[in-house]
Amino acid sequence: MPSQLHIEPSNDSRHERPDGTWCTVWGYVYGGDSAHAVYYVRWNDSALEEVEFIVSVGEWSEGSGPAARSCVAALGKRYQGSLSFMLVDAGDSSFNDQAFLGAMRSAAEVRGTALAQDVFRILDEMLAQDERVAALRARLET
Repeated sequence: MPSQLHIEPSNDSRHERPDGTWCTVWGYVYGGDSAHAVYYVRWNDSALEEVEFIVSVGEWSEGSGPAARSCVAALGKRYQGSLSFMLVDAGDSSFNDQAFLGAMRSAAEVRGTALAQDVFRILDEMLAQDERVAALRARLET
């Protein structure tokens, strides 16, 4: 796990669906000069109750592929006035068909591991360094 993480927001999208406006933001996580992970955050902006967080950790250099990555999913919800995270099965996420993210890890196989620690550290840095995610957190915590 890199000692210093730098979050680089990348892009965003909005899609109108019958159940509301779905928003997705994404970006890169760097440890030094090399990409360490990518992240995606998705929520229903019309009925903001929970937020899906996807973190794919591993090799993101040119020439690397999905076999060198692990995809972890977390669900963010308001709990006692604060945003709280819970690991969920990546295979059940809305990103389960995105093979480039790597092996879809279950919550049970990630919980209590160094990978879980890395993912929660990345989530913390996203909240601190990506203004879009920070604004979403502020909305959830009001």
